[in-house]
Amino acid sequence: MAVHGYSLGSRLAWQLAAAHPELVASLIVGGAPAADRLAGLDAEAARRWAATSSSPRIR
Repeated sequence: MAVHGYSLGSRLAWQLAAAHPELVASLIVGGAPAADRLAGLDAEAARRWAATSSSPRIR
C-alpha cells in the first residue's frame, strides 16, 4: 500500500512503515518537526493524567 502523512500524520505513517514494512510499498511524509517532542513523553504519566488530571511531564 502507498502511505502518506503530514505533520502528526507523518509520524504515524513513519511508525506504521517501521512496524510493518511488508505492508508499505511507498512512503511519503512531510511537515515532520525537526525534533520529536513526543519521544520524551512519559506514557504512564499521560495515562495518570487521563485518569486523574495530573499533568504529564516531558523529559
